[in-house]
Amino acid sequence: MKPEDRKQLLRQAKLTESLMKMVQSLDKSRAGGHAAVKQRMEVQVWLNKLPADGLTKLKDLGFDLTATLMPGKLVLGTVDVSKLDALIQLDWVRRIDQPKYR
Repeated sequence: MKPEDRKQLLRQAKLTESLMKMVQSLDKSRAGGHAAVKQRMEVQVWLNKLPADGLTKLKDLGFDLTATLMPGKLVLGTVDVSKLDALIQLDWVRRIDQPKYR
């Protein structure tokens, strides 16, 4: 499988539609020669099972933890949109979504 095909499959499997549109828009901007604009947003990250060094790996990718909603299963925080592709590469990240407040 080509790396670009793998990236698309991971985006479809792990990102919600709205987040997928954001990273695709970022890809188009880069392809057009535009400088990437940093855009941090709040996300909730669903995990299969958080490994012992999981929070460190998330932090290394630019994820700033705001809250642990379900220990080992769901975390809330902020991340730059450009880092979403790196987050979905982690095997133990199941899904990334925007939080829904009621």
